[in-house]
Amino acid sequence: MKRLLLEVKGGGTAPAEIPRSGMLAIGSDPDRAGFVLTGQGVDDVHCAIGRTKDGTFAIKDLGSEYGTFLNGEKIAQARLSVGDEILLGSVRLLVVDGSDAPQTAATKSKKETNPNPKPAAKRKPKSPAPEIPGYEVAHRLGHGAMGDVYLAVQKSLDREVALKVLSKKHEQDQAFIRSFQAEARSAAALNHPNIVTVHDVGEHEGVHYLTMEYMDRESLEVRVVKEGALPWPIVLEALKDAASGLVYAESRGLVHRDIKPANLMQNHTGTTKIADLGLATSITEEDAGDDGQKILGTPHFISPEQIRGEKADCRSDLYSLGSTAYRLLTGQTPFQGTNTREILRSKLRDEPKPVRVLAKDVPEGLVAIVDRLMQRDPADRYPSASALLREIERLQSGATEGAAQAKPQGGLGKKLALPIVGALVLVIGGAAIFGGGDDEPQREDPTPDGGTGLVEGDGNTAPPPLLGDVGDEDPMPTGPADDDVAEKLFETNAENALLRLNQRDLGPEERRDELRTLAKEFLGTTAATQAIEEADRIDQEIREAVAQRSERDSAVASILKALNDAANVDAEDLNPGTSLSAMAAVPGLDAFAADDGFKAEYGALQGRVLAAALVQFGAAESAMLELQGAGDFEGLRAQLLLMIGRTELPAFEEGSAPTGAAEVVDYGVRWRARLDSLDSLAESFEVEQRIADKRAIGTELGAASGLVGELARLDFDAAVARFERLDTTLGSADARAWNAALGAKLRAATGALPILSNHWSSWRRTRVSDPRERRGALREVVSASATGIVLESGGGTEEIPWTAFGADTKALDLLFSKRLDREYTAEEAEAISAMMHFTALAECLQLAGEMFQPNSGAVFTESEAEALPMAFNAALEWATSPEERAALRRDREASELLGRALFRASEGEWTTAVAGLERLLAEYPETWLVRLLSDGSTVNLPE
Repeated sequence: MKRLLLEVKGGGTAPAEIPRSGMLAIGSDPDRAGFVLTGQGVDDVHCAIGRTKDGTFAIKDLGSEYGTFLNGEKIAQARLSVGDEILLGSVRLLVVDGSDAPQTAATKSKKETNPNPKPAAKRKPKSPAPEIPGYEVAHRLGHGAMGDVYLAVQKSLDREVALKVLSKKHEQDQAFIRSFQAEARSAAALNHPNIVTVHDVGEHEGVHYLTMEYMDRESLEVRVVKEGALPWPIVLEALKDAASGLVYAESRGLVHRDIKPANLMQNHTGTTKIADLGLATSITEEDAGDDGQKILGTPHFISPEQIRGEKADCRSDLYSLGSTAYRLLTGQTPFQGTNTREILRSKLRDEPKPVRVLAKDVPEGLVAIVDRLMQRDPADRYPSASALLREIERLQSGATEGAAQAKPQGGLGKKLALPIVGALVLVIGGAAIFGGGDDEPQREDPTPDGGTGLVEGDGNTAPPPLLGDVGDEDPMPTGPADDDVAEKLFETNAENALLRLNQRDLGPEERRDELRTLAKEFLGTTAATQAIEEADRIDQEIREAVAQRSERDSAVASILKALNDAANVDAEDLNPGTSLSAMAAVPGLDAFAADDGFKAEYGALQGRVLAAALVQFGAAESAMLELQGAGDFEGLRAQLLLMIGRTELPAFEEGSAPTGAAEVVDYGVRWRARLDSLDSLAESFEVEQRIADKRAIGTELGAASGLVGELARLDFDAAVARFERLDTTLGSADARAWNAALGAKLRAATGALPILSNHWSSWRRTRVSDPRERRGALREVVSASATGIVLESGGGTEEIPWTAFGADTKALDLLFSKRLDREYTAEEAEAISAMMHFTALAECLQLAGEMFQPNSGAVFTESEAEALPMAFNAALEWATSPEERAALRRDREASELLGRALFRASEGEWTTAVAGLERLLAEYPETWLVRLLSDGSTVNLPE
């Protein structure tokens, strides 16, 4: 068999040999991994490699957070061969043939060094074990979110404990230390057989620690990593133990917030216990949610409501317990992803693969329990851990799932006892009570049992009246009586009246007034004295409360004024984070920490700050959209940076965020995302603007625009107006620059004809070729004006407009060539050159124009195709700059290609014709010829 090595790409770590027997665990934890790698995204125990039954090697992902990738694909398990590339987080490994490589300590066979290799070999801690008085440290067990965990012996009791030592980063955080110590002491008061017991918490020479019950079978996460999916009876028993622990947690008002396989520990008896109950707030790591805010918990097991930032309750722990059961039963986590964000998004959006698909032997009852625990809506889960525990017990006992529970029977809920004062009257004697003497027969007892006054039946039997209130047929005296019996009955009535009054739900003032009324009615009785004393005490409390309220109102008014000043709600550039922080810093707030009324006013003021900020944020959002629509991305960047700073809010205690805080945070999230994508937005805007500019140019200057006709008539003023109109619609800078350059050339062309009309007296030759005649006979010019020239005609004169020379470069060439008795100035030559270029274009397009008219039936001959580029020859003679000559040559080349394509079209060779036109558009998009033929949809602006 080949000897295979794992080689770390990039160097720095010696290669490791894949053992020929056993398994090689790979990860970042030196105490659990056989091949230790450090890098972003490498889990403590990330994956394992071992030999298969057929003698090859295979790799298996061990539930890592970011997954294991083989040759670019994410795998659960796969076979390995030489040349494969493995990606674990940021670390890349190559599988290489090590047959010829010398064996070193790093590559020595696992079989040679350890005949019984383990997935996670125990190693000594990298750092010295801590010295804690009263404890003897054996070795390190592992590393958690809080710090290192050691196995230690508590000397005084000679018992093994798990010693957790805070990491250095936590030791520097005094607020964390205080919270940790307080929560650890509270956790030490918890006592339940399914809760890992906290023994002690303390500090020695700057080292903060706590000791807990040592669970020698480690966690269920370690077990499932080693063994894969666990048998369902074992999972059900562990689920029962965990539910029992959560029942206790509910009774103490505790929410764990981080139930997961790693926090379910087992001891040597197989009992499962919940670890870190009461400590989860301090030691659970935080991850970022879709909105960017921090969430407490582990992504694979956290409940959806915790992801959304909502308040967690006992049902959140039940969801996490369901996800834990899913992991134990299937060996997989319910939701997968390459990073935390993907896992959390999947948990809020997707459904997990059914347990039944991954673990076919799990009974339906247990599948139903797990399904209900993992419901996304808390209302659809079990209402409490007690309800879950009962369901588990029914499943274990074989009871029918969902059996109706026995309903309580009808009848009285409780019995009434005789008042103590009634016993006194009873002792005095029945005769006095019932108003008769010794000779009067006693009233029969109406109750069957002769004692309580309660009758078995429908539960509606009224309780007997208090003794002394015997009814209308036997009235009792209402004031002091002469005889001893009547006096004692008067006392009894007073005591009963006071008892009834004390049972009523009254406000302080109403209770005081009722007590004073009772005292007047039963004046002289002990109950009356008690009523007066109680009324005076209540009255004193009312006066003190009024005084305190007045003092409180004065203090509140003062502090509210300071808070309003700090809030600065009316500021035009309100920064809610600054305002809320300034409010929190106002002196004297602690005195009202428990005052619900003040807290409500404080919260309302916070809400007004945020509401005012949101109004400004809305206006800023509109302004940003305007900047984006106008393409001002630098201005948009500055505005985003300014406004993002105003979305930073101070931290709030859980569940205490004021109204509007979430919306402010949402603005920050959206604006940060827009800032991150600003370059992409600018690029998209530029592309869209260029496309729009192309269409605008094609519409305003193309074949259907009328520009060719204007050029053919030498109406350069109309063409200039067209370019000025186009300039107002163009958005991109290069399109405006291009349009400005061509507009300037048109303005220059407007000065060509006035050269002749304004300098008629300087004409050297007064004979011109008549452009209206085919042969162009020479005729004598009598005069020239802004509109044209006057020729001799049959003994008279005839005016020919300048437009007669349009679209005829040959005629214009003859008209201007050596016409004056001097050389043309540079400005005049430039004007004539521009006019000749535009005239050549008009001539060429008029000659080819019929071929582009629908249903024209025109035919383009070969001679016409040859004549098409000739229009640019005369224009080339007048070019005044290399750039102008280059542009004319490009137009002439384009016209040659156009002529050949139109000729092939007339010959019916459509394939050749279409190919020629496509080449024309592709190779000469910047030429004026193509611009005047196109609608802009397939033309690129010149770079």
